[in-house]
Amino acid sequence: MPEKIFGLKPTNNFRETAQILWTTWAVKDYAVLPKDIPNPTIIDIGSHIGISVLYFKHRHPGAKIICYEPNPDTFKLLEENTHGLENVELVNSAAHDFTGHTKLRLGEFAWSDSLVDKKLTSAVDVSVISASEICRQHVDLLKVDAEGSEYAIVRDLDNTGNIANVDHFVLEFHGKINGKHHLNQILEIFRKNGLKYTVGHDIRILKADEREILQTKSSKYEYLVINAWRPKV
Repeated sequence: MPEKIFGLKPTNNFRETAQILWTTWAVKDYAVLPKDIPNPTIIDIGSHIGISVLYFKHRHPGAKIICYEPNPDTFKLLEENTHGLENVELVNSAAHDFTGHTKLRLGEFAWSDSLVDKKLTSAVDVSVISASEICRQHVDLLKVDAEGSEYAIVRDLDNTGNIANVDHFVLEFHGKINGKHHLNQILEIFRKNGLKYTVGHDIRILKADEREILQTKSSKYEYLVINAWRPKV
């Protein structure tokens, strides 16, 4: 295992780091915020080792980025990989629909750590901050990679009205967690709050009938990227 990959201190799983580099820099999953927005505020929930943070800073050099990563070991890599970046704040916490403490269930590799996946048995205590508290002020872009907590995060923003503070979303959707599927609920929240959206898999945008596959069975579309935005008036 190389000590660094493209200057980054990786996790102990080369495939994990390489896959995130690919989807971030080649597929450009997070290239959703217009470049002409001056000094945007970006909230990065699930910052992992900082690949997304480096991409956001490359695309938006003047951005203020607030990063949330609950796993204490992964957080150390995040600190190392983002050291020296201006206007970047790191928070060693998870995000959900409540504030307090809970168990972070640990996957075989760091990218599958989850607050909610009951298949994972090993766990560590972590702090949690509600999405509504995180987004009390205006946010240009909210990025969420929370391994099954994405619905709770969007629902909390909707219930409190703080979804109105967010102009752009990019969410990684992780399919069925504990046998439940919430893609339609997330999209309905976006619709009722006046947000437009696309749902993509790899480099493809899925049509509505393809998304329906997800409601009935497991499929290759279990990992999706949802982009949502407020149309300009």
